[in-house]
Amino acid sequence: MTIYLLLFIPLFAVLNRLAGRDPWVPFGRNIYAVILLAGLATYLLTGHALLAACIALAWTAYRIPGWGGLHDGGRNSAYYDRNPEGAKLKSLAQMIPRQSYYAAGFLPLAYAGHLTFAQMILLVTIVGVGGAQSYWIGVTAYEQKGWQPTIIAEVLAGVFLGMATMLAAVAVLS
Repeated sequence: MTIYLLLFIPLFAVLNRLAGRDPWVPFGRNIYAVILLAGLATYLLTGHALLAACIALAWTAYRIPGWGGLHDGGRNSAYYDRNPEGAKLKSLAQMIPRQSYYAAGFLPLAYAGHLTFAQMILLVTIVGVGGAQSYWIGVTAYEQKGWQPTIIAEVLAGVFLGMATMLAAVAVLS
């Protein structure tokens, strides 16, 4: 297996942060450019057109719907004032399925026989739990250190997107 597939991890960390930044593209929202860049990067790293299309689909499913108030760790709910930890846990539990939207892009790969059921479960877990934990870490860093939670959360969540993509690429290419 080629070591360069590890590039998905830092690349997707950067892309996830770029998707959430202030506008930097001259057309539309950043997420549209990131969707195209993720698909192109996947094709350039793997040479596999179906995988590249599926990763573009994954980024579309992940980024287009938005998060509502989920990424705030429960801080924008009235419940937070009475029970901050309970609100954070509730938000974390709601964020796990929301983060798992990314795995929708892997479904065509499973249908085509490139991924097994067990591999799909692993990928859903990586993006769901890992991504949700990233937002928890971001909120905690804000509460304890006053650090910018969005930057931390987006970069860490992108790491998990990259890990899942790398593992899907290994499965498809092997």
